Amino acid sequence: MNGFYLVAGLLSMLIAGAHALWGQRNLLAELKESELANASKTGIYICWHQMTMTLVVSGLGLICAALALPSVNSDVLAVYVLVLIVGNFAVFLAISVAKQRELLSRSAPQIAMFSILILLVALGRVF
Repeated sequence: MNGFYLVAGLLSMLIAGAHALWGQRNLLAELKESELANASKTGIYICWHQMTMTLVVSGLGLICAALALPSVNSDVLAVYVLVLIVGNFAVFLAISVAKQRELLSRSAPQIAMFSILILLVALGRVF
């Protein structure tokens, strides 16, 4: 069993829960009251929860990789999840730097959690 993948998978599931609950309570509630067109509000809402689902599926994939299930190629699955997470994190950082740098300081917990997640998956790949 790969402990790094297991912890990363559980962390991804935890991040997914926090993403859904915090976002629903804070950002999406504010979005609902905004003057954006309903189609725009719905589009943002969908994108938000697509990321939540990506985190859930990534977490499940990492847990499967950790348990080395016979039907799962653990290395390929873990690398795929790592690329997916790094890609999403890079998009977040690039857009934040380009459009609204103060978002970076407000997102310190998110940045820390994703950095730890990436490190755990990378360590699991090495060890």
